[in-house]
Order: sequence, then structure tokens, then C-alpha cells
Amino acid sequence: MAARDSVRVRPSVESLEGRLVQSTVFPINSIGSSAGTITQPGEVTSASVTVAQQNLTPYKTTTIFGVFVTPADGSGIHPRIVGIEDAGVKIPFQQGRAFGQGGSDQAAAFVKLSRPGPLTVQVAGAQHTAGSYVLDVTLAGDLTGSGSVSPADLPLFAETYSSRFGQPNYNPAADFNQNGRVNLYDAMALMHNMPPQSPNKKLQAVIQLMPNEQTPSPTSANSGGQTYLKHVTIIGFTTPGSLILTDGKSQIYKFNGQAYYSGAKGFFAIPTVNTGGLNNNDFLFLDPFGRKLMQDYPIFWNAYARPNSRYR
Repeated sequence: MAARDSVRVRPSVESLEGRLVQSTVFPINSIGSSAGTITQPGEVTSASVTVAQQNLTPYKTTTIFGVFVTPADGSGIHPRIVGIEDAGVKIPFQQGRAFGQGGSDQAAAFVKLSRPGPLTVQVAGAQHTAGSYVLDVTLAGDLTGSGSVSPADLPLFAETYSSRFGQPNYNPAADFNQNGRVNLYDAMALMHNMPPQSPNKKLQAVIQLMPNEQTPSPTSANSGGQTYLKHVTIIGFTTPGSLILTDGKSQIYKFNGQAYYSGAKGFFAIPTVNTGGLNNNDFLFLDPFGRKLMQDYPIFWNAYARPNSRYR
């Protein structure tokens, strides 16, 4: 089994999965909204939302927030985010998707904050447009709507991972950059805001088959598994409160399959279905300390062997 650090991926705005319908209904991870108006082209106005102490992740130096500006109903403005202030001080931000890019109905940006207070967003009208707009600020990873990120958000994220806009399990609160799909970028934003549940130690993972599903083998538990069963469960241990992303069956190292998570004591269980021969199971571990680890766990299934009654 191979274990190695994954390629670094920076959370960002990606292309839209499809046109997102403009709506005044904000996702459950919204921490606040406000309105503003640009009365004439070339004008810059601002709108503010208050970031509370509970919105900030404890034991983390920064917390990621999404900033989205949408035209008000009937407004002709093409909003553009030109600046962001934290308690009156200009701060750097990551410029995201522009209004109209890929059919987007909003302008997006992302910011990391370390203290509570008013978050003020300066808005201009692109292409000599003017009109009213609505500012919405979201907390990345808050799927429960509690106003903070916690391990309670992990099972909700796992349920919606790899979903797309329009699918039954799509959850807009999990779609951090609101591009219409929930993927690795959203997972990384969630884990940036996840408070640690254990001491800061090196990210490692122990993986094996359920003992009653593993056939006798001279290999160690971490080098792979052998079984007579088609349906098995991979179990293991890693940093508590981690996300575990899996590959789709035909996508090697894309990690666009299902998502799982480790509990308060670090244990996890992942059901899988074998096909004849060697089955490669690829995992990407994301822990609350910002570390990433790719690990492979091969399972050999001999579909034609006559199993001992113990392995049926």
C-alpha cells in the first residue's frame, strides 16, 4: 500500500456546473445579508455584515468566509467586488467568479478572518451598470446552520459529496463556492474551518478489512487485503474529525466518489463492492490541521474460490 502527500489544491471558484438560478433564499450557512444601491455608473458603495465570535473556528488562526453579491430583483446592475474591510481595515481577499462568468448571477470572493466585527464589502457596477444589490456572507462548512463549524457537519457533508445542482442530495450549504457541484474544493474549505478534536500529530491512517471478512494471509494488515466476499467493509483509524474521500470506480486519484469521516476516536468504516481479481481502493485523508494524505488499499477477491464456511 502506498502512502504519500497529495498534490496541494487551493480552494477557488471553478466553472459553473450549470446556470444557478438567482434567488433571495440564502443557504443555511449564511451568517448575514444586507442591501446596497449604486445610483449611477462609476459609483462605489458598500454593504456590511457582522461576523460574530461564534462564527470563528476556535484554535485556528483564520476562518474562511464566502462573499456573494447578487443583483436585487429587477435590478440591471452587474456587481463587481472591488474591496473588503474588516472592522474598517482593508484586507486581502481572493477574487472569485465574476458576474456573468459561465452564466453566474452573482459576483463571488473569499476572505479569511481572524476576529469578529463588521465585514464591509465595496461594490461597483461593471459595464457602466447601476442598481440595487444584495450582499450575502457564508461560513464555509456550516451545514447545520448553527453559525459555527463542528464535527456535526461531517455526516451532512458526506451525504452530499460529489453531488451536482439539481440532484436530490445536492446541498447548497456544502457548495462553498456556489458553482453547482460539491467536490474536493468544498471539502478543503470545510476542513480549514473544522476545529481540531485531538492533539496535533502527524496524519497517518491504519486500514484493514473487517476481521471476519479477511482470509488468512501472510501479509501485514496495511499492505492490502484478501477475501472470498464480494461485499466487504474497510475499517481503520486516523486523526479524529477527518474527511476521507474515495475515487470513483473509473477515476484514479480524482477523489470524486463517496465521502466518509472519522469519529471522535478516529475510527471509520467504508463499505465497498469487489470485482474479480485485484481491487484498488484509493483514499484521500483531510484532517482538521490542514494536512492531506493519499493512501491505497488493494483487495484481492477470488470470485471462483470455494470459500471456507467461515468466510461466507
